[in-house]
Amino acid sequence: MARNDLAGFGLGAMAVLLAAASALGLSTRRVQLNLGPGDAPFVSGFGRNSEVEDKVGWHWTTYAASVDLPFEASGSDMDVTLRYARVFGEEAVVDVSVGGARTETFRARGGEIKSTTLRAPEVRGPLVVALHVDSHERRNMGLKLDRLTLDIASGPPMRLRFWAALRPAGAALLFLAGLLVLGASPLGAGALTLIGALAFAVRAWSDLFGAWRQASLAPEMLMVSTLLLLLARKGMEQALSIEKRAARCLTTTGLVAMLLRLVMISHP
Repeated sequence: MARNDLAGFGLGAMAVLLAAASALGLSTRRVQLNLGPGDAPFVSGFGRNSEVEDKVGWHWTTYAASVDLPFEASGSDMDVTLRYARVFGEEAVVDVSVGGARTETFRARGGEIKSTTLRAPEVRGPLVVALHVDSHERRNMGLKLDRLTLDIASGPPMRLRFWAALRPAGAALLFLAGLLVLGASPLGAGALTLIGALAFAVRAWSDLFGAWRQASLAPEMLMVSTLLLLLARKGMEQALSIEKRAARCLTTTGLVAMLLRLVMISHP
């Protein structure tokens, strides 16, 4: 095996390890989810469609809703802040829990946009925020949520759950494999993968949840895109008589472009 090829595989291995170390090793004391378009992987018990008003996303809860975040806590006291609108004239009684730890009940009145912060003591395990709303309007519409924020008040920071933390490393490995399958040189594939892993690590250092969201959908996209681009390359070589080198360059560039497009779409 040529020296350049060995160097390329070495760079690829470094990229996978860097992505895994960043996701597994870093932690955060704040996680914030903006509700609205793109929140589907995290919410259940919400209205079917989200809304956007004046460039602000909103999503109605039902009377029993939850937000499942890819993090876990280790006995920390946690502040949960809801930014919401009630809209209806009828007052609603809201119970919130974080990872099973209950907070103080509060009342939400109609006609105003408000932020409410509640303390959840000694939160352990997966971060699932449950909201139970009791109201007399009987339309199964609880709070119109704009934003959910979790802050560590005291105790250890939040970390990604194990399987969630493996997704960035899986994305790096599949990106490397996809480039190689499509005909990129090992050195080029390894270098591109390492650049992607470095970008993830830098972003994760300042915003772990944001970086994870951008990488989380990549594994499935990379598998499908690699297969489609491989078929496209075969078609270009056979039906259009394009030189193999040119076809490989087009398809590998296409895979990079698809990944960048996904990252931009997945930006929180």
